Amino acid sequence: MNKIKIPLVTLLVFLAVTTLAIADEKIIANEKAVENWQTLTKKSDDLYMADKIDEAVEVAEEAVKLASKNLATSLEKIGSYYRSEAEYEKAEPIYKRLVKHQETMLGLDHPDLVESIHGLARVYQAQNKFNKAEVLHKRGIAILKMSKVGTHPDLGYKVFELGSLYEFQNIYDKSAEQYLRALKVWESADESEEQNILQAVGSLARVYRDGEAYAKAEPYYKRMIAMTEKSVGKDSHYMIFSLEQLEKLYISMGKDAEAELLNTRIGEIRLLQEKKKKAK
Repeated sequence: MNKIKIPLVTLLVFLAVTTLAIADEKIIANEKAVENWQTLTKKSDDLYMADKIDEAVEVAEEAVKLASKNLATSLEKIGSYYRSEAEYEKAEPIYKRLVKHQETMLGLDHPDLVESIHGLARVYQAQNKFNKAEVLHKRGIAILKMSKVGTHPDLGYKVFELGSLYEFQNIYDKSAEQYLRALKVWESADESEEQNILQAVGSLARVYRDGEAYAKAEPYYKRMIAMTEKSVGKDSHYMIFSLEQLEKLYISMGKDAEAELLNTRIGEIRLLQEKKKKAK
């Protein structure tokens, strides 16, 4: 479905800022108001899923008027709508408002503040404001580490994001450091985090290779292949991708014999896939 672009978006942003500036900060106790807020919130979600972004923003702004108790949720929705449309200059003031509101309501070091902080960090990163993004990512990580959720898998996600920020800037040593931290968090988690572990392993292999630390990259590529085989089998497209990455590494390392063996294995998998396709 094509994205619907409504030319009133500039006016809507002005209305949003005006509404947010005068929004009542007192908690609305009226049960009917809360019910209305929930209805508007669902409506804004439905409009967003239907790609009616500007209408979704307008409805979310109505929700802001109803209940400051739920102000953070409404602000987050407006910000995320603009961010999803790459309207980062419009998303930035909304996320700033959100962070300021939550700081007032929760305090500067509350774990529930972290998502808002990282939302603003993502907006900065998308605008290539890397220094500002880095400061916010580090702040969110520090809050989680100080809180009782300091070893929770959520910490792994935030650390991983910081690694991605560094990788985007080709700062491979710092990126690898953060990916390794995320890997350790997910490996020590009480619940299964296999997909996240696989993502961290693959990312470590990639940044070590791109940073020409080939000897460090090799064991992570081998681990990625083993995990992929266990997860989806020997003959999947994912397996081909994993093998191709190690093949490229061996070529860079001058290990031509090892690369040739992998190339042969990849060819065998593709041939098997073709046979299965024709058999259907």
